[in-house]
Amino acid sequence: MLFRSATQTAASVTVAYPISFNNTDPNSNQVSIVAGNQITFAQSGTYNLQYSVQFTNTDTGSPTNVNIWFRKNDTGSTGDIPDSASQFTVPAAHGGVHGQLIGSINYIVETNAGDYFQLMWQTEALTTYLETIPAGTSPTTPVSPCVIFTATPIVSTV
Repeated sequence: MLFRSATQTAASVTVAYPISFNNTDPNSNQVSIVAGNQITFAQSGTYNLQYSVQFTNTDTGSPTNVNIWFRKNDTGSTGDIPDSASQFTVPAAHGGVHGQLIGSINYIVETNAGDYFQLMWQTEALTTYLETIPAGTSPTTPVSPCVIFTATPIVSTV
């Protein structure tokens, strides 16, 4: 499992940003992070890639769309995986509370040893971002990372 414990924002609505990770579970066997955002596989195989992302919208006027998709072995758009995009609509802030939504997807992929994937995102408004929610104190609760990512190998039973 990989996760990000710091909020991520966008500087432009016309730019695709790779989601970065800053923590790796010690049990992330054969999957690592390279250059902060490349999810790299040491072994070939079929994997179930899953993510959850915590979105926050501070705009009180309207909901905002955010797009997330997978990119493989390329830091440019030529690496975008067809049909892997999902669009999430984050509610507007209301009653003094930011609008929030958790987006979650799983995707089955084939990998070769050394392949890497990136999780890309783009927001349609700069008021929407990926938020890490700090630990609570009353009652005590753990940090809610802005993104959690898992890569689970699929074992064939045939």
